[in-house]
Amino acid sequence: MIPDGPCFMPNRWPISWAMTYPRTMETDWPPLSAAQFQEILDHRGWAPLDNVYPLAQLGLARAAALTGDLAKSRKAYQDFFALWKDADADLPVLLEARREYEKLRALN
Repeated sequence: MIPDGPCFMPNRWPISWAMTYPRTMETDWPPLSAAQFQEILDHRGWAPLDNVYPLAQLGLARAAALTGDLAKSRKAYQDFFALWKDADADLPVLLEARREYEKLRALN
């Protein structure tokens, strides 16, 4: 029998992320959200091609912006755009991320 744990159950990350993201971001806990997104990014080897990783990068960018760490947020947005440089330009999540990034750039 395979033990139940994150290294044996890679599909738990997307489920955990999808369930945790709205709850922590909407309840004003951006530092907790940022830590969770960073944890997902730190364990990329479990399912390296899963689309949850670019979305975790975007989540990290948003959480950093909410905590006021604009430099970290800008870097995370740039990393997200680098990951999705070949994505369809009209993807709603990509368009929204670009709008958010432009607002962030306007703050400087």
